[in-house]
Order: sequence, then C-alpha cells, then structure tokens
Amino acid sequence: MTKIHIAIPAHDELAFLPQTIQSIFQAGKTDNIQVYICINQIDSWWEDNSKQTICQANQTLWNQIEQLHNPQITLIDKFSKGNGWTDKKNGVGMARKLLINNILQNCTSDDIIVNIDADTLIEKDYFSQLEYLFSTHKMSALSVPYWHSLSGNEAQDKAMLRYEIYMRTYLINLLKINSPYSFTALGSNIVCTAKAYKAIGGFDTQQSGEDFYFLQKMAKYNPIALYCNKKVYPANRCSSRVPFGTGPAIQKGLLNDFKAYPIFAPQEFDNISLTYNILDDLFEKDIDTEMLSFLQQLFQDKYFLTPLRKNSKTISQFKKAFHQKVDALRIFQYLRHRHSYTDEEALFLFFETYLPPFIHILGKNFTFAKSSVTILEQIRQILWTEEEKLRLDFDKKNIYK
Repeated sequence: MTKIHIAIPAHDELAFLPQTIQSIFQAGKTDNIQVYICINQIDSWWEDNSKQTICQANQTLWNQIEQLHNPQITLIDKFSKGNGWTDKKNGVGMARKLLINNILQNCTSDDIIVNIDADTLIEKDYFSQLEYLFSTHKMSALSVPYWHSLSGNEAQDKAMLRYEIYMRTYLINLLKINSPYSFTALGSNIVCTAKAYKAIGGFDTQQSGEDFYFLQKMAKYNPIALYCNKKVYPANRCSSRVPFGTGPAIQKGLLNDFKAYPIFAPQEFDNISLTYNILDDLFEKDIDTEMLSFLQQLFQDKYFLTPLRKNSKTISQFKKAFHQKVDALRIFQYLRHRHSYTDEEALFLFFETYLPPFIHILGKNFTFAKSSVTILEQIRQILWTEEEKLRLDFDKKNIYK
C-alpha cells in the first residue's frame, strides 16, 4: 500500500499547528499516513532574552504534541538547547530538507511526500484524492490549488487578496503561453513522489524561496501536475520570519508596498511567447528578439545558444536544453526588466485580454487602495475559475497520457 508522508516545519507555531494536526486527522481515510513535524529555531535564542517567548512557545508545542501519544506523528527536535540551528545555517529550507531526509529512511520510491505548512488547513478526503491522482496518472509532482481564508480584518484581507491576485494572474499568464514553468510556489502545496524528490536532489537550504527553487528543479525533471479537486488553505497572517511569501507580502501590503509582487499584463509575456514559438528556427540560426537580447546581457554571452545547438541532435533536444537554461527564474527576471505598467493598468489589460465579460467589475477608475474586500474577493473568484480550467487543460496535455 502506498504511504503518504507529511512534512511540516514548525517555528513559533503554537497558535496554528494544533489546528493543522486536527485538520489532517479529520481529513478522512488516514490509516496510511505518517506526519513528521520539525520544531525548529536558532539555538542561540535560548540565551537571548528577546527570544524567550518563542523558545517557550516551541517547548509548549512540543509538549502538547507529545501528550497526544499518536504513533502516526514523528517529532524532530531542532529547537531545544543544544539542538537548534546555528546562526548561519537555519531556516525553513533546512527544516524541509531535514524532514524529508527522515521520511526517505522510512518510505518506498512510490510513496507520496506531502508538504504542509504549520498554519495550513486541508479539505476532507484530501489524502484520498492525492492517492487517486498519483496512482491513476504517471505524476512526479503536484502543485495543489490553494485558497487563503479571510481574517475579518479589512486591511489585512485587502493585502492578502492583492497578493493572491498577483499569484493567480502570474500563473494564468504562464499557462496561456504554455510555459513549462507554470506553477505557484507555496510551501504548503507541494506534493511529490519519493522517487522524484531523490532524483532532483531535494530541497535547497535557503532561508526563503526554497519552494520556488524546488519546483523549478522539479519542472526540469518532469512536468508538474496542477489539477486537484481539493485545495489547501494557508493562514492569512502577517509575518517577517522569512524574506518572501504570504506573510511578508501581507505585512508589506499593509504599508502599501507591493514592489516585490507586481502584477504583469499579458502583453509583457508576448515576447516570451514569441521566443517559445521560434525555437524551431533558433535551432538553425540566431534571431533577434527583445527577450533573447535581454538573456544575452544577463548571461554575458551573445552566443549562449551556440552550445545548446552543438549538444542537441534534434529540435526536441534543443527545446529541452533551452528551457533548462531559460527557466522560471530567468522568466521572472525578464518580466521585471520588461515591466512598465502600474498594477491597476496591468490588471485592466489582463481582464481586457482574457476575461472581457468581467471587465465591468473593475470599472474605469479601479484602484486597489479604494476597492473593498468584496470587490477584491470577486476578482479572486473570477481568476480562480479561469485558473482551475487552465490547470485541468495543462494536465490533460502534459500529465494524463
């Protein structure tokens, strides 16, 4: 029987993790799951008076989980005195890697590894659905749909919805141009087989962004599935513990600072699409495009395509080599270089291009600052409906073979 191994990094999560654990064991059939929880912090915090609240919260959380006496929960101690991280090597990437290293000692290559953050709730029958998808289709990994709940705090909910609108428009734009890097990077929504995890070398140990780089590596290995009729529900909360992600985005959003999360218009993806569409010709000769000029400068190599051609016997091999080189990070770097619209302009162009029947929702004078939670929630729902359809289309083309 295929087992499902759940990896949960936990850092100062006393207020959230108990609900996550409850959600897991109320999800339906759970006899084949094992939950691994790594409670972690920097070891020197035990000597820092300003960090004592976190230290004690981690200890309390450890005690509470131990008292459950649940054999399906494995606790990993990277928080107690002498066991925590060093000041230089620490963070969620380290925790994820340690968790899955433990899982790999207790699983087969076909077992499923599920990443869930400590503040994430799941739907009933979530694990049954994952088991069905991975057993029915030849899947290496899945980027599960997500939905941040509303908090009831207007300013916080507006910041969260603005962040989700950024993520959903970005994924839809990628799917529209058939990018192999169509995924949304959230630590709470990454599922893969143990075989695929080992094949790509697992998580890197960045303090943030480890989910993005993991999925980028996975996309280079095999297409990432996107469709699932269940969602994960990460918490809607502020956080400054990591440089990137939902928590920092909401915190910055409360200060109206979304520079790190710009909304891109479809027109800004046109040159990427053009470059994808002329790869057959690029196999034979150099062609000038705006994107290729940018990449020549980025790589500091005017002829960066030449070795790709020399090492490729077929067009198919060349295309694969191109996408290995021009990956998710390079796409984002190009878009940041190309970006010239305000968020409101970009969103209007997005609706005008892909969702014209709903453009009246924005109106002529739409601004994020003046929009209500209700309007932003409507926009999120419209985007999700389009995204869900495109996720399924992507899997039909790339996964369900």
